[in-house]
Amino acid sequence: MAKKAKGAAKAAPTIRVARLAPDGILSGFDEVAAGSAAAVIDGMPEWVDGGDCDLKPGRYRWNPQLGRFDAVKRMKVEAETAIIDMFKAIRDQAGIDMPASTAQWISDFDKRKERAGQ
Repeated sequence: MAKKAKGAAKAAPTIRVARLAPDGILSGFDEVAAGSAAAVIDGMPEWVDGGDCDLKPGRYRWNPQLGRFDAVKRMKVEAETAIIDMFKAIRDQAGIDMPASTAQWISDFDKRKERAGQ
């Protein structure tokens, strides 16, 4: 049987916490020293007690008013919408002239959205 070394330091007790992104999205789990306090920025803590939490990071947001995680509702973005939004950003922010076919596609898309009331 091995002898314990005298004066060997014991590991400080830790707790499991759920790390939060600045917008409250669950970003992962970590261990912190027991008794630690989370910094709070704009009403959102940097972490909350994770205990036996088994939620998937990126899919839940901390609700500080209710003290719980709520599922993040994701809106599916159509590929055409995403591509046209990027072309518009390039055109508007970088001042790049679009090819005539791209400009027509953007115009047709905007007209379809307008007719659909979007």
